[in-house]
Amino acid sequence: MKKAGMRTEKFTVSAAAVFAVIVLSFSGSAGASDAHGSGTDDALILENAYGTIAFSEAEYRYCYESVIAQAAAAAGDYAAMLGLDLTKPLSEQNCTISQEEMSWEEYFIGQTSDMLTDMGVVVLESSAAGNAADRADAVEEEPETGETASREEEPETGETASGEEEPEAEAADHAAQRIAALSTAAQERLAQIRQEASFSTADLEAYYREHLADFQSVTYLLAYVDGDGYESGSARSCVEQLEQAQSASAFEQLTKELTGADVSRIENIRSAEMGNPEAEDVRWLLSGERSEGDLYTGQTGGNYFVLYYLERDDQGFGEDENGPWKTQAENALGDDACDAYLAQLREETQVQTGPALARAVVLG
Repeated sequence: MKKAGMRTEKFTVSAAAVFAVIVLSFSGSAGASDAHGSGTDDALILENAYGTIAFSEAEYRYCYESVIAQAAAAAGDYAAMLGLDLTKPLSEQNCTISQEEMSWEEYFIGQTSDMLTDMGVVVLESSAAGNAADRADAVEEEPETGETASREEEPETGETASGEEEPEAEAADHAAQRIAALSTAAQERLAQIRQEASFSTADLEAYYREHLADFQSVTYLLAYVDGDGYESGSARSCVEQLEQAQSASAFEQLTKELTGADVSRIENIRSAEMGNPEAEDVRWLLSGERSEGDLYTGQTGGNYFVLYYLERDDQGFGEDENGPWKTQAENALGDDACDAYLAQLREETQVQTGPALARAVVLG
């Protein structure tokens, strides 16, 4: 397996994963929402046994634009590589990170609807259960009275109490305040779900062993040797000299002298990011028999690559019963508990969209 390919694959997978994770403030699928039209002026309406919650055009737009901004920030300079161009209509660009064929606009609508659905169902359940989220529907605190105004007690976003149209900036600020309150309440409830979940040491150790790819990582140096050879000798001769390196610094110096290029330091790469787990070089890297200074030579086509092993990080497993591995396992199992909680609520909820959604996703 060619290490250049492995390294590229690592970046591509990581970029797409980070992209998706940051887009989803909570969990949800990457596809567009399956919501049905409601015939109301709201953009998104959720209804279940706990009650009903709706999101206005301004609130949906606020979240939609936030999702896009977070996605663009996550992609950074690689947005073009992902096929995302915010200067052009999103509806005309194919989404490259979805398993289904869809436009970037459809993708972001799906992400926004999923995020708001998760937020909404958590707040409904929490409020019905008498938790701290009872105050989640608060829009703002009145400075004179200290009373909290709920959305149900106020006119529809976009209108003032007198029936006049609310200024766009004021509507946007109003929307941001309500979304912030709902988000805080939902996160508090999810934190409570995490706290209520209890895992034994045996549970944590079992999770670790079943998900080694998420915990273990290795660090090594990588040198490429072009098959065309160099002035200092043939490619094979270069490889043989690299294989004699007695230290990392010697390996780096020899690589520079023989190939004219610097070594690549591959740091803390997890096994899940290495590509084919059955490839000989991957199995060599992940072997528990490795120690610093071990060397591996592989060949792809007429070219060679040499690996200089540095270290392996097992998150303290087997050495410290309260090491980083335990916290990571607890967090992962806590995530699973929250996912199960959200999945149950989604299954019990009817999600509808209104005509305001189409207006909310028109970027100006």
